[in-house]
Order: sequence, then C-alpha cells, then structure tokens
Amino acid sequence: MPPPWRPTIRWTAGTLSRDIPLAPAEGEVLVFDADTGAMLSRLSPEQGEMEIAAERLIVLSGAPFTSPSFGDAIPAKDASFRIAWVNADETLAFEGRSDLSFTRPVEDAIWIDAPVLGRDGSRALYACNGGLQVRIAPEIGGPTRIIRTRIGGQVRFHQVDLGATGEVRMAFADAHLEALADPSEVLFEVLTPGAAGDLEARVALTTRCWIWPGISAPDGDLADVPIPANFDPARSAGLRAIDGRLSVDPEADQETPILGLSGPDGVHEFRLVARGEKLWHFRMARGDRVYVPRGATLVFGHANRHDALILRSPDRDASLLVLGRESRRPFHRRQTIEIGEADLEEDTEDDRIALRRADGRVDLLARLRRATDPAGLEISEDPDEIRLRFTPRTDCDALRVRIEPVCGALIEGEYAFGRAPLDLPSLQGVRTTRDHATSQVEVILDPSQLPAPARATFLLRDNAGVLLPLRDVRNAPVAIGLAGEIDTPQRGHLLDLARFLAEPQPDSLGGQIGRALSPAYEAALDHVGKSHMLGSIKPLLAVAREDRQPPRHDLVGATPWIFEASPIAFGGLDIDTGLAPISDMAGEPSPVPPPRVDGDTPLSDWLGRVSTSAGIPIGFQADRLQHAFQALRWRLKETDLHDLVGEGTLAGTVKLICGAHVEGLEKLRSFDTGGGADPLPARIAAQVERLARSCAERRSHAFVDDVVFRTGLPRREVGQALTLMLRVGVEFFAYFRALWAHASKDGSPSA
Repeated sequence: MPPPWRPTIRWTAGTLSRDIPLAPAEGEVLVFDADTGAMLSRLSPEQGEMEIAAERLIVLSGAPFTSPSFGDAIPAKDASFRIAWVNADETLAFEGRSDLSFTRPVEDAIWIDAPVLGRDGSRALYACNGGLQVRIAPEIGGPTRIIRTRIGGQVRFHQVDLGATGEVRMAFADAHLEALADPSEVLFEVLTPGAAGDLEARVALTTRCWIWPGISAPDGDLADVPIPANFDPARSAGLRAIDGRLSVDPEADQETPILGLSGPDGVHEFRLVARGEKLWHFRMARGDRVYVPRGATLVFGHANRHDALILRSPDRDASLLVLGRESRRPFHRRQTIEIGEADLEEDTEDDRIALRRADGRVDLLARLRRATDPAGLEISEDPDEIRLRFTPRTDCDALRVRIEPVCGALIEGEYAFGRAPLDLPSLQGVRTTRDHATSQVEVILDPSQLPAPARATFLLRDNAGVLLPLRDVRNAPVAIGLAGEIDTPQRGHLLDLARFLAEPQPDSLGGQIGRALSPAYEAALDHVGKSHMLGSIKPLLAVAREDRQPPRHDLVGATPWIFEASPIAFGGLDIDTGLAPISDMAGEPSPVPPPRVDGDTPLSDWLGRVSTSAGIPIGFQADRLQHAFQALRWRLKETDLHDLVGEGTLAGTVKLICGAHVEGLEKLRSFDTGGGADPLPARIAAQVERLARSCAERRSHAFVDDVVFRTGLPRREVGQALTLMLRVGVEFFAYFRALWAHASKDGSPSA
C-alpha cells in the first residue's frame, strides 16, 4: 500500500459499511508472522506482553523501538512508522509506551517452524527441513499425543512426548516428508493418546500448510529440482525447465520468480523467496531491463545516461556499495531496490556496485564505467554470438578479421565496405554490417564455428590500401577472446595465452578478453606448473609486448607461489622483463639483529630503524628505498603503467586495493622525495611490501584471498593489478622480499 498510510480503511459489503483500523495508532503495535505475512495481533498501548505461536515476527509501530536481535527499528515504507524483524523470544524497548515481551503460548497452540520457499498471499510453501511446533498442557490427557498427518490421499501417524513444559517439536521427517514428492497441502492434526490408526479420531489442534517433500531450503535460488507433476507452466514465471529439472532462470527479467502449483482448490502462484542476489539494467531508451551477470562491467555513455539498476537481495544485514557510497542494511524493508540515475551519475574513484556482508566480506555485483570513446566502441554477448560495434574515426573501405587460435594456425578474412576488391575471402562464423548513415560497423562472431581458445583482432583498410589495427581512444588494441578448453596444455599454449593477455584492454569492452581466456590460462598454468618449481614456467616471466611496454598478464593471482621462490631463482632474466631486480638482492647479508615480523608494526619498526641506525647492510640502507620511489614514479610517468593511477577500470582496481589502512605509511612516504600531496605511489609501495612479506612467509595465496575478500573484486582482476603494482615497484618487492626472508629464516614468528 503506497504511503501515507491512513489510520482506517473503508470496508463495504452491500449496504453495510465500516471503518477498519489500518495503520497503528499512537502507542499501538502491529505484529505479523514473518513467514506467512499474516497479521497476528494489534496490541494496545497498555499491553506489555504477548503470547506468540510463531518463530519469526515483523513488528510495526508509530514509535521508535529497538530489539536485541535487530537493533534500532528502521523507517517503514511510510517513514512515519518504524519496522523491525525480530525473534519470538525477545523483549522490545519502545519510546512513549511500555516495553513489549513475546513469550511462548500458555494455552494450547500449534504452528509451523520451517524455511519458506515461496508465498501465495498468506499461504506459505515450506521446505521439508522444518518441523511442527505443538504446545499443549500435559496435565490434561497425559504426556503423549498422536500427530496425524494427511497429505494427498495418505495418512500417517506419529507419537510425540510433551515433556514437562508441554511443548514439543515434530520434524517433518518424522512424518516421512523428507522423501521426494510433489508439493502438496498438508494437514496436521493433534490427537489424544491411543488414537494412532484411527482416521476419525477427535482432533484437539489442527493446522494446514503447503510443503514440498524432499526439497530442503537451498543456499541460493531454487535450482535443479525435479519438475513436480502439479507444476503449471502457464501460471509460472522466471523459471527454466530443462531435462525434467526446474531452476530459477538467473537471466530472466522477472523480478520475483513465480511457481505455479495446482491443488484441490485451484492453482496457487507461489512467489519464490529470493535466496541469491540478482541485478538488472533498466534501459530507459528501450523501456526494458536485462539481467546483469555477476561481476560484469557496465559501460554507460551519453545514450544511456538516464538508465538505472534494479537489485534484489535477501540479505537483510548487507550494506550496499554504490560507487563508493555505502547504504547500511537497505534490504530490511524490501528485497528489491532501485539504484537510480542520481546515484549512478557521480564519477568517483570507486566503480563498484557491491554488497558488504555482516562479516566484512565484499561481494562484487558489477562495475560501472562512463564511456568517453568517441568511436562508440561497445560489445554485447549472448550464448550464441558476440557482437562488437564501433564507428571508425577515419574512412575505410574494408575490415580484416584475424583469428589467432592457441591450438592451430592463424586464419583471416576480409569484409568490404566499398568497391575495392578484397584480398581474402570471408570467414565462416563471422559476419559484418555497416550503417551507411552513421558509419557504425557491427561484427558478429559465432563462437560455435570458430576455433577456441583464440583471440580475434581487427584491422581497418584505408582508402590507400593500408591495414591499420583497430584501437580505442587510449590506443589499446581492440581484441575479443573466444573461450575454450585445451585438452592437454603445453608450455607453448601457456605462452600464447599469456601473450594475448599481456596487451592492455579497452575499458569499453568490460574486460571481455580476460573473462574469456583467463580460465584456459589458469588451467594451463596449473598443468605446466604443477611441480611448483619456478623453472617449469620461467619463460612466462619473459613474455613481452611488441611495443616493449610492461606486459599485463596476471602472475600474482594465478600463481602467487612464483614469487615465493628464492630471489636467486630469478637470475638470468633479461632486463626487459622488468623483473630482473629481484635477483639483485640474492646473497644480501642479513641485518644484525634481523628484522622482526611478529609484532603489530613490523614495517614501521624497520623503517624507523633504517632511518636512524648504523650498521645496516648496503642493500637495505635508506638510499635503496629512495631509489625505489624514483624508479616507481618514473615508470608511472614514462610507461603505460600510468594507467595504474589514471582513469579507467585498472586504476579503480588499484585504488580499491590501496584503500586499506597501512601501518607505517607516513614513515614510508618520508623516503619519497618530492612526493608531497600524492600518497598513492607510497600506498602502491606499501601493498608491494605486504605482498613481499607474504611471499617470504609462504602465504602469498592467503594474501591474495584477503584482498579479494576485502574488495569483492574478481581474483583475476586483483591478480592483474597486483602484478602490475609489483612491476611498477619491483625494487620495493626485491628489497622487502629479501629483508623479510631474513626475518623468517631467523625464526621470528610469522605475522
């Protein structure tokens, strides 16, 4: 009901008319069953206690209140009222009225305690991993009772012992509801002792509900359950039925999946409870919304500047992160919220749409980037095809598409836009179109007809017949990854995949080539490097780009054990690899006494010592840290590693990783001559130090896990960013990798 909520609502039946109380009056409290939504009671200001035959409650009041489990009540849809989700065994403290305590029933009562799969009005569909709660006086009729269960045409009996309290719980399994069957309405009846087997015995207490036998409450959305015989597809929505199995369709535009089930009294449409997050992109220009896969990068340009996002989440304790702004527990009032244009238009360093769980873990839902490429570069993917669209910045009369398979020979095809003859025929599985009014080109690839894993690149032929690689506004090559598996990966396959991933990627493509090729790259790394000996994959460290800029393939996230190797193992690397300085510290003697890593401030302690103490070995003296800062800043300025601190997805990832508290940051900055007002290089150096420390202690994998937990970003993106941070600050890594190795070697406990 839209706000504002009125005190009463008019009820009319024929000639009769009456005002029915609606919103809680001053001092009143409305109590609802959280499982079914049914209102249990309207409590007057004088009532301070209520017997509850339920387990989970929703409480609504016009006065602020608090509960032990929920905390302070939050504004309801009508902000004049407060609402909270509470348990049935606690006391609520109110402002302006007496406290309210919920207690177990004293009188005879019966109720359901089970996970809810879905709701049809006040009718709930329960999972089978629940039970029936009964409260009945044992003084009358003795300490035992018979529970008669009627489901379909079957009748089952089960004896329960009431115990001293008169309260007992019968698990659904005791009525054999753990066995798979069609969801049905179940009638529970409490009989007096000795009535087992009597179909006509007098009933003392009774309740009915819908239960799906054999189906427990899933951790996520309903998935791969057998299609029940009473499933009604015409009255269902947002579900996928394949091979006799039923699942919530993760890509359906339906906000709340509906499970239609026929029963004796007709068809019921159960709205399934959301158990997993789902994000949709509402496209204003088209008036529709499309599902956003987990972790996708959304690119918003001028044409979709008014678009919005719609998010569904069942996690009432989660906070929502939208481009760096945090909303605490927004899903307590509703499971679905809209993230509107005003929330998405601000350009911040944090590009995440994410949830922060109660334990501090961040789960990434999507990343949002603003498009600035005048070429209108964009990509869309479906299971059957990949579409690339762009507008050439210069006149061209043909397009050449180049497919580079990891396993097989290169293939090429050409597509004409003018009248000049082509040098090559077209490729099977690749089509192109061109809009002559706007000059926009669309390339459509059918992955089922192309070799994979592979990289697709594009060259435009100008009017003089010269082929020019297609690049974005930042000069990054435009490439598309074709995902696939390699039966038996070899070192050559690994190096080819690394070469493909070593190139910078246009932000407008949302990291598509990384998503497509990283699984094959990581699988090849696992196979080729299964010995965890650096020599088995050392050529990977020498992979280079044609333009001699630092390569961008992930090393830290995919194989953190590489950098746990002794610095001497990195000997022989060419200076162009950018990793040769690691071996320069091999054999550097330990400071006396060795540094310690067992305190709370190991970095601060060492930096304080190196600034003031004599007798520090040459390789660990203060000028080495000063030189490391100079080299780091030079690379940020003179190489394309400036992307780490500029604009774009990579820079956003780096800033998120570096956003954590750093002990010793100010002491570290004291070695950065001329680094005033720019702490980011020092923050990058601090993260490289943490990585080096974790490698010295052989816990680099846990270090990467911690960064993923804290930021919510995909491991491959975290790994790539950390790899590039290591490359830009390799002198810091070499320094601290050798330093902390001495600390670990001398028996100091791990931090």
